[in-house]
Amino acid sequence: MGQKRRQFSRESNEEAVELASRPDVTIKDVAHELSIRRSVFKRWCRASKTGGQQDYPGKSNP
Repeated sequence: MGQKRRQFSRESNEEAVELASRPDVTIKDVAHELSIRRSVFKRWCRASKTGGQQDYPGKSNP
């Protein structure tokens, strides 16, 4: 059977992106720590830079 898709809160995404913005931490490190793909985490980073209602789109209501 397939794995159930994990849900991350907006706050946890923002904290992870903030952590990755530190000079001694890489995107690869944070993605590995969260056990997610780097491409997913890079998408979170791009979304945080654009701002607005569509940051971290998902199934939750704004």
